[in-house]
Amino acid sequence: MYLPCMSLMLFHLLALHALVYPCQASRFNDETDKQALVEFQSHLTENSRLVLASSWNKSFHLCNWTGIICGRRHKRVTGLDLSGMKLTGVISPSIGNLSFLASLILSDNSFHGSIPLEVGKLFRLQHLNLSNNVLGGGISLGIPNCSALLTNDLSSNNLEHDVPSELGSLSSLVILSLRGNNLTGRFPASLGNLTSLRKLDIEYNRMEGMIPYSVSRLARMKYLRIAGNSFSGVFPRPICNLSSLLFLSIPDNRFYGKLRPDIDQLFPDIQVLFLGGNKFEGEIPSSLANITSLRKFDIEECHMTGSIPLSFGRLHNLEILALAYNSLGNYSSRDLDFIGSLNNCTQLQFLGVGYNKLGGNLPPLISNLSSLLTYLFLGGNAISGSIPLDIGNLESLQSFKVEQNLLTGDIPSSFGNLSMVTQIYLYNNDFKGSIPSSLGNCTYLLYLGLDSNMLCGSIPRELMNVPSLVTLDISHNNLTGQIPNEVGKALRNLQLLDLSNNNLSGTIPEYLVNLSAIQFLNLSVNNLDGPVPTEGTFQKSRNVSVFGNKNLCGGIAELKLKPCLETKAREHSSTRRKIAIGVGAAVTLFILSVMVIISLSLGSRNEG
Repeated sequence: MYLPCMSLMLFHLLALHALVYPCQASRFNDETDKQALVEFQSHLTENSRLVLASSWNKSFHLCNWTGIICGRRHKRVTGLDLSGMKLTGVISPSIGNLSFLASLILSDNSFHGSIPLEVGKLFRLQHLNLSNNVLGGGISLGIPNCSALLTNDLSSNNLEHDVPSELGSLSSLVILSLRGNNLTGRFPASLGNLTSLRKLDIEYNRMEGMIPYSVSRLARMKYLRIAGNSFSGVFPRPICNLSSLLFLSIPDNRFYGKLRPDIDQLFPDIQVLFLGGNKFEGEIPSSLANITSLRKFDIEECHMTGSIPLSFGRLHNLEILALAYNSLGNYSSRDLDFIGSLNNCTQLQFLGVGYNKLGGNLPPLISNLSSLLTYLFLGGNAISGSIPLDIGNLESLQSFKVEQNLLTGDIPSSFGNLSMVTQIYLYNNDFKGSIPSSLGNCTYLLYLGLDSNMLCGSIPRELMNVPSLVTLDISHNNLTGQIPNEVGKALRNLQLLDLSNNNLSGTIPEYLVNLSAIQFLNLSVNNLDGPVPTEGTFQKSRNVSVFGNKNLCGGIAELKLKPCLETKAREHSSTRRKIAIGVGAAVTLFILSVMVIISLSLGSRNEG
C-alpha cells in the first residue's frame, strides 16, 4: 500500500513541476538549438558570418533568425533554409544537435569539406538539400540513418567514391539526386529497394557497369536520369519494366542494340525520351508515333539508319525532335518527305536532322513549320534546291543551319524578317547573287557564316551595322568593292572577321584598328592596297592575316610586307613643300617690312 501511494504522489509532483516550470524546460530546449546554430555560424568565414549577423544575435529570438523555421508548439527549430545566401565555410557537426530538424536546405552556396556524419542523428529529417556547393569526400554514411528522409539532393558538388549501398534502406525516399559529382563505381542494386522513389538523378558522374535488374522493382518511378556516365549493356532491360516513366534520360553512356519495336507499350505515357550519345543502331520504330504524350525525343549521335518516319506528324505535342549525327536517309529524293508531316506538330520548337545522309530538294513546306520553331538544323547532308523565299515566315527562329549541303540560288531577303535569329550558317553550298542588305535587320545576330559559296557584289553597309555580331565569315566568295568604313564603328563585339579569298579592293579602313574584341582578322588573298596599320588590331601577327594582297605595304615586321616607298616619297615631298612655304612666308614678311619702313620714311619727309 505504501509503494503505490508514493508512486502516485511522485507522479503528481512531477506533473505539478511541469506546470509550474514549463518555461524553464522550453528555455533549456531553445538553448540547445541556439548553441547548435551559434556553433554552425562559427564554422563560416568572416564575411559569411556577417551576412547572418543582422538577425543571428541576442536581440532576436532564434525563431526570428534568418532562415530559421520553428515548430508552433515547442518553438524548436524544425527548418533551416539558407539557400542562395553566398555562404562559405564547412558544415558544422553541431547540425546534428538540432534534433527536431525536419528540413535542412543549404543549396546554392559555397560550403566545402565533407558532409558531417552527425547528420545521421537527425531522425526527424525529411528534406535534405545541399546541392550546388563544393562539398567533397564521400556521401556521408550518416545519411542512411535519417529514416524519415523523403528528398535527398546532393547534386552539383565534388562528391567522390561509390554510392553507398546503405542508401537503399531509406524506404520512404521519393527523390534522390546525386547528379554532377565525381561518383564512381556501379549502380547499387540496393537502390531497387526504394519502392517509393519517384525521381532518381545520377547524371554526369563517373559510374559504370550495367543497370541492375533490381531497378525494375521501382514501379512508381516517374523521372529517371542517368546520362553522362559509362553505363553499358543492351538498351537497359530493367528500365523497360518501368511503365510509369514520364521522363527517361540516358544519353552519353555506352548502351547499344536496337530500340524495341514495342516501345510504345513499354512507355505508354512517356513525355521526354533522351537516348542520344550511345551506340544504338537500326531504324527508329514507327510505333513511337503512338505515344501521343511524347514532347521531346532525342537520339542524336548514335548509329541509327533507315528513313525518318512520316508518322512523327501524329505527335501533336512534339516540341523537340533531335536526330542529328546519325546515318538516317540514303541520299534519295524522298528523304525529306517527313518535313511535310511535321506541319501538324504545332508545338515544334527544335528540329535537328543535321549530319545524316539526307538527300532531295529542300521542300517549300519548311516555311510552314510551327510558328514556335526556334532551332532548325539541316547541315551536313546532301540537300539540294533553294531556300524558300518565304523562309522569313518562321519569325521565332533563332538558329538556321543548312551548311555543307548542295543548295543553290539566292539568299532570300526575307531573312531580314527573322528579328530573333542569332545564328545563320549557309557556308559550303553553292549560293549565288549578292548578300541581302536586309540581314542588317537581324539585330540579335551573333554568328553569320556565308563562306565558301559563289556570292558576288559588294559587302552591304547594313550588315556592318549589326552591333551584336561576334563572328562574320564571308570568305571564299566573289565579293568585290571596298570594305565599308562603318565596320569599325558598329562591330564592337566582333571576335572573328574573315573577308579572305575575295576580290575586295581599296585600302584597309582605319576603323579596323579599333576592333577591341577581335581575336582574328583575315583580309588575305584580295586586291587591297596601301599601308597596313601598325596599331591596335594590327600590333600582333597572330591576330591578323593580310598575305596575298600584292599592293599592301608596311605593317609590323612579322607580316613581311614591302616597305611603303611611295609613302616615304610623299613624306619627303611634303617636307620640301613645308620648307618652301616657310621660306616664301619669311621672304614675303621681309618685303612687307621693308615697304612699311620706306612708306613711313617718305611720310616723315613730306611732313618736314
